Amino acid sequence: MKPALIVIDMQKQFLGRSAECAASLDSAAKYIAWAIEIFGKKNLPVIHIVHNEGGPEELESKDFWELDSIACPKREDVIVKSKGSAFIGTDLEARLKACGATMLIICGFAAEYCVLSTAKAAEDLGWGFALLKGALASPDPQNIPFVERTSETVSAGALVGFMK
Repeated sequence: MKPALIVIDMQKQFLGRSAECAASLDSAAKYIAWAIEIFGKKNLPVIHIVHNEGGPEELESKDFWELDSIACPKREDVIVKSKGSAFIGTDLEARLKACGATMLIICGFAAEYCVLSTAKAAEDLGWGFALLKGALASPDPQNIPFVERTSETVSAGALVGFMK
């Protein structure tokens, strides 16, 4: 099994939605930063996705990109999407195949929208996947347990065990 970590929409632009949303992003970012570090040590792929509906000018804003607490590659290596699923209208699947991924570990924002949409698309496309528990954020954090109950999940401890 060769897992790839998919980090979805952990962007600065969402911090201003509400204090509850900002707290959810901050909490998930801690797990995501940990996962990025673990994947990096194992030389496993980490793919960053950002959501952009505002066009090229939005991509120029310093308040658009990923949270400062998350290690992000060069911006040109980030996949930019405009739909809920990170598979729609992007080269995500081609990148996953090119790096030899066989299992997707999905995390990010918003659990009940883009994360769930990406997970369901992965399932439809025949990818094995799991959502990383603790690494999901939402504008309405009370929705996260629903997403975890209705999807395959993996805990941080189990993930480390699989990666040995």
